[in-house]
Amino acid sequence: MHLELALLLTLSVACDVFGQTSFKLGAMDAPPSALEVLPQPAWVAVGLAIYGLEIFVWLRVLALAPLTIAAPIASLNYIGVILMSRWLFAEQVSLRQWAGAAFITAGSVAVALSGG
Repeated sequence: MHLELALLLTLSVACDVFGQTSFKLGAMDAPPSALEVLPQPAWVAVGLAIYGLEIFVWLRVLALAPLTIAAPIASLNYIGVILMSRWLFAEQVSLRQWAGAAFITAGSVAVALSGG
């Protein structure tokens, strides 16, 4: 895997993790109705901006790598979200969730080593 592709995939995964985290921060203590205004709309805007950046990063990734390589590696965002949720929000993570995260990581490594 080329250095540029590895860096772009890492940036894409990071954007997804931080975008999801921003959405969670924006949704915390939100009113029960999605039609009401969120109490922390700035976090939602940050999440949207990060996702906007991720679109351009992802397009470059797809220009450099087959989708069959890029998409499985991008699934590493699940690992990042679990780690961020545990650290930032003190969410409980079950043994099954950790096992699933380990399988995702192993699969992503296998795909990355397949020659993409």
